[in-house]
Amino acid sequence: MRRRARPAQALVEFALAVPLLLLVLLALIDFSRLLFTYVSLADGAREMARVGALARNSSASAVAAFNDYTLIAGSVNPATDQVVVTVADQSCVVNQRQGLGCAAGSLSSTTCSLPLQPSCVFPARLSAGGGYIQVDVTYSFVFNPLFQNQLANVTDVSFMRPVVTLSTSARANLE
Repeated sequence: MRRRARPAQALVEFALAVPLLLLVLLALIDFSRLLFTYVSLADGAREMARVGALARNSSASAVAAFNDYTLIAGSVNPATDQVVVTVADQSCVVNQRQGLGCAAGSLSSTTCSLPLQPSCVFPARLSAGGGYIQVDVTYSFVFNPLFQNQLANVTDVSFMRPVVTLSTSARANLE
């Protein structure tokens, strides 16, 4: 029995498989963006904790630098949803963007953060050593598919833009 030649069969199979392969490729690209963002947040939180830990000595300039939370929060992208700095079990919200109308790129305590509580001051007892500073950062990552412009005729594309909340923390000992 002789097989018949079907020259178009491979072309049809390829045409059926290409959209699925492209979808997998685009998902990998979006996931790599998510992973890059998470690593950047972790690095920023670690830098914030390091800056806070270095300012623990008793000199007036170091304490003033520590109390200026914009210096610490400047290590992280201003688009972060929330940055919480904890010094020896005393928590302060440094930057919370949701519902506060923060301007892009603004991290100053007057325009972009909740009012600083009295506990947000560098405790004098820590200048002798001991304790820790912990920085918790949360960020809402929105997947933006590369083909979203082709969906302009669809009225509700929110299902195509899922939001993933990334959170990380870093702790530095005050020794």
